[in-house]
Amino acid sequence: MVGWELYQVSMIGVHFQDNHVATGFGNHLARPIFRDEWKEDMTLEEGVKLLEKCLLVLFYRDRSAINKFQVFYSSSLFIHAVYHYQFLAFAHHI
Repeated sequence: MVGWELYQVSMIGVHFQDNHVATGFGNHLARPIFRDEWKEDMTLEEGVKLLEKCLLVLFYRDRSAINKFQVFYSSSLFIHAVYHYQFLAFAHHI
């Protein structure tokens, strides 16, 4: 995809560029899903569905995690909030 680059930098300065990144458990549980299902010509909606699938796997692993996520993208000088999700199956009931 032309026009964007994604980098990951560790706290000690190790950095690399890739088409998808994850940290923590996401590096072990979500990255394999990204490697199998990510395509360079994905639409934003397809990318969000893939992200939702990865986060669902992570929520199954750690139910105490926050059950919401937002997707943002930038164009020029503006940041747009595109998607707001909440997995109701993982809502915390007090």
